[in-house]
Amino acid sequence: MALLPPYAGLDELYHVARISFVAEEGRQPVPDELSVPLYLQRSLALEPGSMVSFAQAAVDWPNLPNKTLQSRGVLTRMERETYVLPNYEAQQPSPYYVIAASTVRVLPARNDLLELRLLRLQSVLLAVASIGIIGIVGFRLFGVAGIVAALALTALPTWHTFLIRASNDALAYFCLAIAVGISILRPQRWYVFVLEGAAWALALATKLYTWPVAIILPLLWWWQRPARSRIIIVALACAVGVGVTLWELEQRTGTSLGLAVFHEAPADGETVRIDYLEMVKITIASAIWMSGQHNNALTTPGMALYVLPPLILAILVLIRRPEDQQMRLLFFVCIAAVVAFAGGQVVHAFAHVKEAKAAGISLPLAGKEGWYWYVLTPLIVPVAVGFVLQELRRAVGIFFVAWLGAWDLLITEGALLRDFAGLTTPNTPSLLFRWGPAPRFDLSSFERIAAIAAGPLSDTVLLWRLFYVGIVAALLLWFARSKADRDGSQSEPSASR
Repeated sequence: MALLPPYAGLDELYHVARISFVAEEGRQPVPDELSVPLYLQRSLALEPGSMVSFAQAAVDWPNLPNKTLQSRGVLTRMERETYVLPNYEAQQPSPYYVIAASTVRVLPARNDLLELRLLRLQSVLLAVASIGIIGIVGFRLFGVAGIVAALALTALPTWHTFLIRASNDALAYFCLAIAVGISILRPQRWYVFVLEGAAWALALATKLYTWPVAIILPLLWWWQRPARSRIIIVALACAVGVGVTLWELEQRTGTSLGLAVFHEAPADGETVRIDYLEMVKITIASAIWMSGQHNNALTTPGMALYVLPPLILAILVLIRRPEDQQMRLLFFVCIAAVVAFAGGQVVHAFAHVKEAKAAGISLPLAGKEGWYWYVLTPLIVPVAVGFVLQELRRAVGIFFVAWLGAWDLLITEGALLRDFAGLTTPNTPSLLFRWGPAPRFDLSSFERIAAIAAGPLSDTVLLWRLFYVGIVAALLLWFARSKADRDGSQSEPSASR
């Protein structure tokens, strides 16, 4: 949170714009009405005296003459209630924006910087709580290996630009983590059934990409043979969440899935060929990198080096059929969720292919978001990654996590921080990154980021990153000792065990 410049998260400014609109008007916007307030439009226009939108600056970011943080101070009523642009995020379901707008309203004197910090802080708390929940589930299944698996999530670039931003993703992810965790761990009390149902309902009502994950419910019920009251409570809650969302989107956007078309139809006789291969490539690249809206992601060799070693290790472990029947069933549940989510992504892409044809462009503006696959991690990480770390030999398991952690440092300190500080450009690519020059540890990155990051505590980013590395090292030591104890106990005769 401390290192992100203003509006650096994917579509963050437009999420903030919708929250601001709801806070002022007391209702949700429709897609084609003007709902982006004047003060945020000035950020988009990179006007002096406004917080510069990092996402809007794009490749011009290194060349901007003034990248220091500039807040407009207390926002006037005219700046808050004058709307100048339509907002494509109006197609999203409403729960998050109702909650966030209620938070914004309590600010004694609204300004753009305090507003952004407060909204990001909400996301941070939800994201950290999600990691805790995933760690609890992993610990219940695999001991310390499950906690280490959850920690590995924080080493993914998405952690910085997808969940720690003002958007509805953190709320959807948090609710899904609770829902999936409870469902896997077989609740026994009626009040836990209610919590499970409420979490599923809010997750399904907050973001449409959560819907395919619900395929795990009938599979878990088939395996767990739960109480009939649990099935009824959770099924009714899911039905209400989906039904209310469909109705609300239909009433407000004109389509029950919220996929509004914003472009005019092409001229008569004009034909457009969609570049499906490029869509697939972008989907894979963004799933691996899961960040980099400025096209400053890893190169193809960089992506291969980053993802292939741990992926190969995981595959080698997972293709060995586990003896535990419970694990076999959980793996089947994971596979079903992946297949269902892939189907949902195809439907999403097809909707935007139609939009692209109507606009006369060969590459859809959306429908190729590989970072959406992150929503599967509350299921995949505690089950599959936890199992992999438990089954790997101690040294190999440490390598698995240390590899991701080392890349986290390389990407964050060597690329993201340097990008934010304006020290890299697309004109000087390196072997690993499409923006360069080559990554290097440079204290000037931390000094420069303190001048532009929305913070707070941006001048102490280096201290917090060192603290984080220390926590990772301590947990890996704990993991190594627990692995040694476990491997030693397995080598003893079964009677002794």
